[in-house]
Amino acid sequence: MKFSIQSLLGASALLASAADAQQLAFPGAEGFGRFATGGRTGSVYKVTNLNDSGAGSLRDAVSKPNRIVVFDVGGVIDIDTRIVVSANVYIAGQTAPGDGITVYGNGFSWSNAHNAITRYIRIRMGRGGDSGKDAVTIAEGRNMIFDHVSVSWGRDENFSVSGSAVNITESIEHVAARAGASLRRDAVDKLLVSELRSYGKSGKLISDEAEIGGVGEVAGGTAPVDTDGDGIPDAWERANGLNPNDAKDAFAIGAGGWTNLENYVNSLVPGTYA
Repeated sequence: MKFSIQSLLGASALLASAADAQQLAFPGAEGFGRFATGGRTGSVYKVTNLNDSGAGSLRDAVSKPNRIVVFDVGGVIDIDTRIVVSANVYIAGQTAPGDGITVYGNGFSWSNAHNAITRYIRIRMGRGGDSGKDAVTIAEGRNMIFDHVSVSWGRDENFSVSGSAVNITESIEHVAARAGASLRRDAVDKLLVSELRSYGKSGKLISDEAEIGGVGEVAGGTAPVDTDGDGIPDAWERANGLNPNDAKDAFAIGAGGWTNLENYVNSLVPGTYA
């Protein structure tokens, strides 16, 4: 079978157009996971407590596929065993009130958790975690995107992402300003940023997080009123022409091709990629 240069170029253009037409995971999403949909066609699950397990816990929230996970609480979630995340789950850590969400005591597995979106959470494994395990493990996973996630204190490795940089000075400043759960930085990330900006003059390897004060304080805060329980606060619904007494509008497609719920959680971190 023979193909002309023109037909090959035409096919390439069609493929590029199809990719361009796909919906991004969120505004500014880049990389191979940029088209992940998370729980866009599923349901909303509210994390209502800081318990390790049970109804309303983060562990329960991610135990089933096709969910957008939002938070009515902020603070530290102490876990004894690893949290296993299901496929098609969007963890919207930016919805947590107060200083956001820190998960401490063990690690996470996103193995086979295809089509995942994870944003603005902190994972602090620590000395009490499973020996020889990473803070974040991904095996056989595809179409995932992790955005502004801070990971530390793995018993083997953390979760690392590498890439090229044109100007290392600019890269360091970009990381210091934006990397990790930067919406509200905790004491651990503030320390790491300070060490980064010291260009090796401060910082050390530790064998126990207690050497640097542990996980620190993470304020809980108060969640905004959400009468219909759809994950979107009443005030935002009214401001954007939605009905705060109708939960069905959360998964209706709104501006930009995202659901109304996604548009709300995206609005909490505007200008992230400017």
